Amino acid sequence: MLKIQTKKSGAELTSIKYNGKEMLFQGAKVLDSNGNIYWKRQAPILFPIVGQLKNSQTQIEDKIYEMSQHGFARDMEFEQIEENHYILTYNEETLKKYPYKFQLHVIYQIMEDTLQVE
Repeated sequence: MLKIQTKKSGAELTSIKYNGKEMLFQGAKVLDSNGNIYWKRQAPILFPIVGQLKNSQTQIEDKIYEMSQHGFARDMEFEQIEENHYILTYNEETLKKYPYKFQLHVIYQIMEDTLQVE
């Protein structure tokens, strides 16, 4: 049996359990040399970019936009439409980093013993 857990913050998948066994990395158990949690995420949504921009900047239509590594969606609060269906809609904050109006849907579905992410 497959069970999942998600959260509104970043629409992130936080747990995948198959027959009671955790299958998704749980970063809280990994500490750096200073005793701090090394990786606090499990499966972040990377939008609108994957990777890092040179000097954290891009130029779109003669205007410079600043964006951190892997974009901004993973650090934003999504609206939960229904169980395991989240949406992020553009706003004033996103338009300062990314000049396009958008709606990002993240949907997690369990189909028998398979997890489908749309």
